[in-house]
Amino acid sequence: MAMRDLGERLNPHAPASANITARLEGWKKKKRTLEATKNISIQSARWKTSIVTRGETIEKRIARRQDAFLRAIHELATMTAELFRGRSNNLMMSTHGLDHEKHVTGF
Repeated sequence: MAMRDLGERLNPHAPASANITARLEGWKKKKRTLEATKNISIQSARWKTSIVTRGETIEKRIARRQDAFLRAIHELATMTAELFRGRSNNLMMSTHGLDHEKHVTGF
């Protein structure tokens, strides 16, 4: 009697067994979704441990990228300093004191 009451509350026009079956299917679907989410988190944990097992920890990877970034910044600063000292032959620089059509090469 209780199952029939549950089915009638969900959809009073459908037979009780159809409503209960629909409810069970919904629970199964939710369970599959939760299991898939759990599998994704396990895979990401495996990815993190695979970095460590290859001999490169996350800290080493960050340090390596920071070193590369600092080298690039240093190179950019050196090029900028050479430009303003007038040592770069390849770059043309317009100055405010001259017409826009005249350019100086830095010499």
